[in-house]
Amino acid sequence: TKKAIAIHPLYHDAFVNLIIGYIRTGTLDTAEVVLNKLDNLNKRIVGLKVERIEELRDYLASQYHLKAQRLTNNGKLAEALFYYRKAAEVKPNKDLYWYDYGGASYTLKDYKTAIYAWGNCLEINPQHKEARLGYDILKKSMININK
Repeated sequence: TKKAIAIHPLYHDAFVNLIIGYIRTGTLDTAEVVLNKLDNLNKRIVGLKVERIEELRDYLASQYHLKAQRLTNNGKLAEALFYYRKAAEVKPNKDLYWYDYGGASYTLKDYKTAIYAWGNCLEINPQHKEARLGYDILKKSMININK
């Protein structure tokens, strides 16, 4: 696949295969770099439907999130925080990723980040009860601390 891109750097399908390969082997950061290159290429020279790129973005974000959950379950929340953030960045319109990023931040006592993440969750889904509860409690606490 890398050879195909070297021979024909505008070959969209080669990028797709490379991204999927990187995701399946757990090389998520490299998959993200290639996905961004594909997205930029596709903006200049349309070769894929936008929906296909969004499917790849969904897949990558879900794998970042899954990695974060595994780390959390193994007691490595500080390490998992990075992957929760990456999931939210890759797929910023998914409330679950922002909610979990906020929850991990809260547990690690990074309250400003928790407010930020839960605020983003609520922008996407104003009906998210758990995010609303955490957000409101933290905002109220921050006001009391700053008095």
